[in-house]
Amino acid sequence: MKNKNKFFQGIMRLELQDLQEDIDELLQCNREKYENNKITQRVFRENEALYKNELIGLEIFMTLLLNKKPADFKDLAEFILTLKEEFHLVLKKEEIALAVKLCIDRKLLKVSEYVDR
Repeated sequence: MKNKNKFFQGIMRLELQDLQEDIDELLQCNREKYENNKITQRVFRENEALYKNELIGLEIFMTLLLNKKPADFKDLAEFILTLKEEFHLVLKKEEIALAVKLCIDRKLLKVSEYVDR
């Protein structure tokens, strides 16, 4: 079981890095649209603020994930439940965009299903 938790942690880290790269790409596309006068400055700034807020949320979750010792949990379900509960509390406190919660929850489900095969 502990190996499953460790495997989950590693795969989840990779998924989060991929998601971070996607958001970085959205930031770049947003900048290019603004520079090419395809969006207004107001839209550019709103998009940029949202994407940066999402990146902060991902960093927070990544920190929670990597600070956990997989061996401390009896099974994968307990590991995931703990991550979710702690992350959802931090999201409310730090006013992180709801989109991050949805993305993280989907990644948790995706990776847990993969690991459980």
